[in-house]
Amino acid sequence: PNVSFKNLFVSRGCPAEKMQIVMNSPQQEIFDPDRFTADSENDGDPTELRVMHHGSIVHRHGVDVLVEAIAVARPSIKVRLDIYGTATPFLAEVLETARRCGVDDIVHYQGALDQAGVARAIRRCHVGVVPNRRSVFTNLNFPTRLFEYLAMHRPVIAPNSIGIRDCFGDGDMIYFNQGDVSDLAAKLLWVHAHPEEAKAIVARGMAIYRRHLWVHEKSRLQKWLSSLVGA
Repeated sequence: PNVSFKNLFVSRGCPAEKMQIVMNSPQQEIFDPDRFTADSENDGDPTELRVMHHGSIVHRHGVDVLVEAIAVARPSIKVRLDIYGTATPFLAEVLETARRCGVDDIVHYQGALDQAGVARAIRRCHVGVVPNRRSVFTNLNFPTRLFEYLAMHRPVIAPNSIGIRDCFGDGDMIYFNQGDVSDLAAKLLWVHAHPEEAKAIVARGMAIYRRHLWVHEKSRLQKWLSSLVGA
């Protein structure tokens, strides 16, 4: 799925020429950046920073770390967090973290959504966060959610990990140090205070996403499959 995984397999003895990379790109008919504009307003209180997390609610995804960062940011700005995904045993720990940190009134579990619902929810938020804890896997992994936020013209705060830097450079993504609650909170405050700068980062990130639209990934996959069967 990305360069880091290919490099890992090469290090274990697989010849590099035997592998090609097909990125896990979102459903293009839903996550189409040309359907919306960066200036499309989302509803709700314009003074409130609306933060979103979606995906599997599990320990490695660090949703509780995001809750703690929300608690650190709250004294400085008006903020809320919406969490989307299928309920799991770890959700109880996330919500208990919110209660313990005194932010259970602004942390809202919204349930699971289909892909179209995820796209609509992203349009209603100001910033998405991928708060993955650091592990051998998350350091190599590339979360497709990054592309989904960018496709909807929304900034995303992402882990400063090898797998993400396969695609994005310093100015193409808003990075935080994995597991660092204070750094994540600081990045939330930065997005709130610098909306125009955040838009510029989104534009650079979206240019990278456009190179990996599914229409391009599918074409490469079909070409490689055809070459294997001699078509």
